[in-house]
Amino acid sequence: MLSPRTNQEAVLLNNGDVLIHGGQSQIPVGGVAKDEIYDVATNAFEPASPGVISDLGHLNSRTEPPAIAASFPVVDATDVPVDPLIAIRFNKPISIAQLNASTVTVVGPTGAISGRVVGAEGGRLAFFTPDSELRPGTTYTVFASRITDLGGVPMPLSTIRFSTHQFKADPASSTGNASRAGAGLLPSSRSKALSATNRAPSRSCWRQARKHG
Repeated sequence: MLSPRTNQEAVLLNNGDVLIHGGQSQIPVGGVAKDEIYDVATNAFEPASPGVISDLGHLNSRTEPPAIAASFPVVDATDVPVDPLIAIRFNKPISIAQLNASTVTVVGPTGAISGRVVGAEGGRLAFFTPDSELRPGTTYTVFASRITDLGGVPMPLSTIRFSTHQFKADPASSTGNASRAGAGLLPSSRSKALSATNRAPSRSCWRQARKHG
């Protein structure tokens, strides 16, 4: 932060940035710290513009329909880990009570995926955690439906489609399997020699690649 402080308040803004509001300044000790904005695009803090708190109240009361402002995975993402934490950021607050397994669902080729839905940041965020790993190389769709903002304005049905990472077979393992399958077609001496030549350490092809910390 630009000004070290304690007892501050962090508020997620509609654009994904974070407002650092209030608190006691540490330099000088005991003073009221000035508001700051954490810019997620630049990964840096900057002074907040005057009146940002009053502007925040105005933005929350807008009459435009609620909508998905950002998500992870993004729409049509590929190579997504098979154990993702699916996240949705709305353009305005949603009642936390509405963010549950009946309004935020994930559907794959075999039907709905069981998982846990949690709302956060006063209804600006929703997270879906699958109960088990998703299938590799498979397309899934996130549905957000039957959701309204704090003023009762409904959000249109929204979807986010993504595909999981496709694991590739280990060439060394495939070669080893082929030599074992053809062992009975060769003389025993040649079979042993071929087996020794093709022997290689096995490596699991089921590796997880978590991309976001």
